[in-house]
Amino acid sequence: MKILISGGRKKTRYLLQSLNTTKHKVVVINKDKDFCKVLSREFKNVAIIHGDATVPDTLEDAGVYNFDLGITLCNQETENLVIGLLLKNVFTIDRVVSIVNTPHNVNVFKELGVTETINSAKVIAGIIEQHAFVQSLKMFMPLEDENLLILDIEVTEKSPVISRPIESIKLPGEAVITAILRDGKATIAKPKTILEHKDRVIVTTLKKTKNKVIKAISGA
Repeated sequence: MKILISGGRKKTRYLLQSLNTTKHKVVVINKDKDFCKVLSREFKNVAIIHGDATVPDTLEDAGVYNFDLGITLCNQETENLVIGLLLKNVFTIDRVVSIVNTPHNVNVFKELGVTETINSAKVIAGIIEQHAFVQSLKMFMPLEDENLLILDIEVTEKSPVISRPIESIKLPGEAVITAILRDGKATIAKPKTILEHKDRVIVTTLKKTKNKVIKAISGA
């Protein structure tokens, strides 16, 4: 997975410590030259760039076109918004997650196209590792309660649940299959519903059981 992290200090370090940087291509852009030097010594597998991510030339020089994920962690929310819009509209990064500390600014971000906003670096780390954990996981949406997750997991040809009714699938006690997306249409999950290839299974679960849920449905 190709990931850009712009701005931030403690949150940036936390993310880098939480990630397995040998599995991801990670680029960090930060305006603090001394902090960049510290990160360069600490994280050998990460490209650390001293620069301003609100400047398009900086992003272009960093080679972030078509990255999988952009994360903006600047203290100034206006900077996060500018960077987010550049990443989505100029550098064709479909998924951009921005730290937004002021609740009323969330709608502003969403209206302008930066639809994923959050106030916790822990949740962002979870998003990244969840994507890397299994390719069939198409979406990971943290709720306001960081312990409660909604997973959207695709049924592949190798999934152990294919052609099986929902009532026969053993999930952790805290997990519930709530809906099925099939051919672009959502239906309420029922015990007798048979899962088919390319179905997307919507599961609500606690954070501590997410890996067990993914394994039960994807087999990975």
